[in-house]
Amino acid sequence: MAKAYGLLPSEVRSRGTLYDIKVTEALVAWEHRITEEASTGVKQPPKLSVDQMQAMMERVKNEKRKQQHHDAA
Repeated sequence: MAKAYGLLPSEVRSRGTLYDIKVTEALVAWEHRITEEASTGVKQPPKLSVDQMQAMMERVKNEKRKQQHHDAA
């Protein structure tokens, strides 16, 4: 994250949030995956199964519905 935004690591530690760090970790992992696939020519399978990903999406949808219901009340 420091490299991407031209910050010192101490600045990231003092100003960055956990969300910033998690998003950056995901982006770095994605870039690494794309680079690896491009250099080897082999697609990597997802680490989560389709069922696991669908369950995660369902949980997010349920939370969104709960929040909308709460906001409407």
